[in-house]
Amino acid sequence: MVSTLAAPGPLITCDHMMRRDTGLGTAPRFVQAFSPGLPVLRGRMETHELCGGLLLHLADVEDLIDGVSENLLTPGLKLTMVLSGATELSYGGKAFHLAAAGQERAGVLISLARSDQFRRRWQAGRREIKCVLTLPASWLERMAQQGSECWDAMQRFSAAHLSELRWLPSVAAQTALRRLFDLQGVDPLVAALQREQVAVQLAAEIIQLFSPPRACVGTSVRVHQRMLQAKDFLDSGAADGVGLDDIARQMATNSVDLQRHFRQVWGTTVFAYLRERKLVQARMALEDGASVMMAAELAGYGSAASFATAFKRLFGVTPSSVGR
Repeated sequence: MVSTLAAPGPLITCDHMMRRDTGLGTAPRFVQAFSPGLPVLRGRMETHELCGGLLLHLADVEDLIDGVSENLLTPGLKLTMVLSGATELSYGGKAFHLAAAGQERAGVLISLARSDQFRRRWQAGRREIKCVLTLPASWLERMAQQGSECWDAMQRFSAAHLSELRWLPSVAAQTALRRLFDLQGVDPLVAALQREQVAVQLAAEIIQLFSPPRACVGTSVRVHQRMLQAKDFLDSGAADGVGLDDIARQMATNSVDLQRHFRQVWGTTVFAYLRERKLVQARMALEDGASVMMAAELAGYGSAASFATAFKRLFGVTPSSVGR
């Protein structure tokens, strides 16, 4: 396992950026001419090479300049997800604006069937908390040897250069991923194992995207597909403030069957899933500077104490410790 830290302190200079060796491709360079000692970022960037060859990039940074950087990336599947804030980037000339809030997409899975250019647009004052998980071509080749039934579909996607899929991991995976940004003071071996665990969880969810439809135990394929639609409906935000009967009607079923099947497929109830989703949104708001009371209201809690209890149970930290 190899880890690289972008800079020793909170300020990252142009020179540090251009000398970074992350294993993801060539070192980035700026299109504009900047002084080597110019601070271009404030925050933290880490790239971890994990067992099996997976690469996990974590960034919690604020741009200090306006500009554009570019570098050449190696082939593989890339999951890019913004947990807070926004970013503007492009793969092979294909532009994406990813944002944790609003109407923009927050995550995308994209295939680089060959080496291609990556560009990032910098905007002074903009903050982003971002994760990029790379499944290199060598990792995909080893997976093919396992005889996975989803390999054919996954191979077609990975072989089509710049193919994309708008997608976000499960709430549980996003929650686990957020914990990776709170590892200060954690034993280095424990922290490394936690990163391995989260990366494998994300990789497993990516693989499942290409698995042929299959019923869970006790459910038909039709019911399973309906529960996939139900989860998409909940993730869209359209179910916020809507009763269970209305959600069930949207899914062409009744509330009893919806609750039973949702638990069978996803391991939780409809409203427990919605509560977790609201808490994730509240954490994003805290990271963007919202007060604890504002975040509590966003999550649907009338009491800050009740909100803090639920928040710590899910994330392992208190609301007041986030966003400092």
